[in-house]
Amino acid sequence: MSGKKTALIDADSIIFICLYSKKDLPPKSLEECKEAIDNMIFNILDITEATHYILALTVGKNFRYSIKEDYKGNRIAEKPSYFYECREYLLSEYKAQAHSDLEADDIINIYNKNIESSFICACDSDILEGLEGSHFNYKKFQWVITNEEQANYKFWTNMITGTHNGISGIKGKGIKYVEKLFSKMSQYGENYRDIVFNEYINHYGEYIGINEFASVYKCIKILDKFDKLEIKEPIKFDGSLYIKNNVKEERTEEW
Repeated sequence: MSGKKTALIDADSIIFICLYSKKDLPPKSLEECKEAIDNMIFNILDITEATHYILALTVGKNFRYSIKEDYKGNRIAEKPSYFYECREYLLSEYKAQAHSDLEADDIINIYNKNIESSFICACDSDILEGLEGSHFNYKKFQWVITNEEQANYKFWTNMITGTHNGISGIKGKGIKYVEKLFSKMSQYGENYRDIVFNEYINHYGEYIGINEFASVYKCIKILDKFDKLEIKEPIKFDGSLYIKNNVKEERTEEW
């Protein structure tokens, strides 16, 4: 289809953004939460001028939990009110994609590698800054362009400093340490992987260092292929779902 533009939306964060009420305001009702979700998705698709979309959700615990016990151990266990109802709403009404072995990050990246003229919509820095391409930040409603070098720098920085998913990287090593470490790269003709791998060996010793490097890598690497994920056709966006869910029939007066 000529002019086809597919928005690949990480819907995990949309749920949290739309469900939390502003300070000093009463909690939202379920209908208000659904309406907020509808509005946000409609605005994303409208502003990006998308013709089609795929929504992705994280459902269940994926393979990373079996690799690192502390994976997402820093996350608050309690979900906001209507979390599960709204997740089901996205699955049923918007046909959001989910896979028990994958996170939403993985799904949208895999789709991005398989669908031409597609772009990622998210607000997570690990996606926006860690994946090469032109992405839409739906929290700030602005485009972010990340090249290959920037994506590599972000990933290998996370390998040392850790991530917000509870992965610690090399303990005690922060961003300043990484900047100094990577600044020497061109001098010795090394690449990011070699430098980071050696840091793990130097810090933990050879045996533990190799295993720690491998487990952290597997946990923070966003997949770009997965044979068990069925690539489905993107859904056409014409505003009809938004209208169906939000426009009430006009009341006719009885004479």
